Amino acid sequence: MVEPRRVECPFESEVVAAAIAGRSPGQFDAELRAHVDVCSSCREVAEISRFLSAELGTAHAEAHPPSADLVWWRAQRRARLEAARAAEAPVRTAQLVAVAFAALAVVVLGWWVFGSFGSMLAEFRALAPAPADALRPDAAPLVRGAAVLALLVAAVFLPVALYLVFADE
Repeated sequence: MVEPRRVECPFESEVVAAAIAGRSPGQFDAELRAHVDVCSSCREVAEISRFLSAELGTAHAEAHPPSADLVWWRAQRRARLEAARAAEAPVRTAQLVAVAFAALAVVVLGWWVFGSFGSMLAEFRALAPAPADALRPDAAPLVRGAAVLALLVAAVFLPVALYLVFADE
């Protein structure tokens, strides 16, 4: 089905301008109102503009857009944060590599020390058969001291070290 060609009316731009200004068809001047009553194209534009202006009013009532100053401030802040993240990326990579190497060094050193002192490790295990027994008052002083030191490292120094490595400055 072929639709008929729409003919542009010379008054259509005036109807659109009046609708943009917020005037309903009842508020048009007498000449324009008489034309809208006769011209189907302009009547359609006026009716559609009435619905669109009602929707615009509803949208303005429901929306609470932020001020331009706030939008600008947020955009500037976001740009600064993204630039800071981009500048910190190599430093973070270097920190992660340093932590990985430090952990590897601790593992290798521990393996070397305890691997060569295997007999001492076996004696240490014999003195404290269960981890809970290491903190008992009747446990050997070496075992109690090692357990307290391990707890101190785990409870204080390890979280502080991790905080210092991964804290955002």
